[in-house]
Amino acid sequence: MRGKHTRLRQNLAITALSLSALALLGQVVSFEMGLDGTLSSLSAQFSDTISPGGTEGAQASGLSSLSAPMNLVVTGEYGRYGSLLASSSAAGVDGALTLLREALGSAGGGETLSADLFRGLVTRRGVCFDFLLSLPVSLLSGRLQADFDPGGSARYCLIADDGDASVSLYLWDGQGAIRRYDTALDLSALAQVLGAFESNDALFAFEAGEDYAALSPYTLLVGQRIQAPLLQAVSPVGTQSTDDLLALLDFNPHTNSRYPLSNGTEMVVEYPRTLGVQTDGTVFYTGGTEPVSALYQVTAEGETPTQTEAALSALQLAETLLSYAGIDAESLWLSGITETEDGFLVTLDYQYGGIPVYFADGESAVSVEITGTAITAFHCRFRQYTAQETLYPLLPLEQAVAMASSYEGGFLTAGYVDQGSDQLHPTWLTRE
Repeated sequence: MRGKHTRLRQNLAITALSLSALALLGQVVSFEMGLDGTLSSLSAQFSDTISPGGTEGAQASGLSSLSAPMNLVVTGEYGRYGSLLASSSAAGVDGALTLLREALGSAGGGETLSADLFRGLVTRRGVCFDFLLSLPVSLLSGRLQADFDPGGSARYCLIADDGDASVSLYLWDGQGAIRRYDTALDLSALAQVLGAFESNDALFAFEAGEDYAALSPYTLLVGQRIQAPLLQAVSPVGTQSTDDLLALLDFNPHTNSRYPLSNGTEMVVEYPRTLGVQTDGTVFYTGGTEPVSALYQVTAEGETPTQTEAALSALQLAETLLSYAGIDAESLWLSGITETEDGFLVTLDYQYGGIPVYFADGESAVSVEITGTAITAFHCRFRQYTAQETLYPLLPLEQAVAMASSYEGGFLTAGYVDQGSDQLHPTWLTRE
């Protein structure tokens, strides 16, 4: 028995010494990797290697998480309902979006129509969505979780009664030809959605007479005075450590290649990558075409990414960036995707309650440049908006139209303009 106790004490001592040696080795490795020497920092580093940027395998939440500011027009037997920048939570809107998803999911056939027919089409019994800008149909379908990609882009999606007991889907980018598709929808499904809305005598500008002739024909005119909340705006990064941001973006927080510029911008260089953090919290990045981690890798099934794959990778990066500042990524909407010579430029902007927020300098909240299958540059403005209790009325429609009429063919809409102040007022805007 005495021998057994002796061997047990020896084994415990050997185990303790082994664990101590492993701990010391871990500290040495941690220091060699530029960390703070603790095992927790080493563990975090290996966790980030498995899931860069803390993004759980670098998977974005998907296009369906993106908001889509839109005008909604519902034309029934006895009048028309129109909602400027309709909120997805408003009564009937979810049913209208479900109808659009079913139309996209069952669309087939297809024919090309002249653009000048659209004025007649939108007066038919049906539902029209104006997404404010032309986007690839694949992205519109993906946001609604519908599997439909006929190629091309669309701004307007119209589901209309064709008068022969069939319901058709019309897609138009606002400039070129209209595309019409057969759908599996029946008139009863359309009638159910139409019945959820009461007429508010909304008009398109082309229906409203000479006083509105200077506007874009499909500007939506709603009779009741529009009001929206004042927004409190902050840049929520002032008290947070830049080290956390560097680690999130797969930079070494303990690098010696880190220096301030005269304007206070902090620069970090890990050739060929450069990251800048401005005093107002704006972050910008440039890098090479070889992704250093999954965060900068654009996942593509083919040799080059599709528009949807590019948008998903940009969204993943934006979610990672906004998580650093504690901003809800659902406040973003996809405001553009442009094909470049070597890839794509994807832009995202903020919105509140379905109303877009535009920056006074014309730049987007987040812009992401993609070259090949790598994110090679991005720019992000951290801004967080909170509604105040006060509802702010916009100018009466007549006054807004008078002001907008100086821009021939301008599209009249509403939005917030962020000029860097701590309060934003909703206002009428004229866009091309």
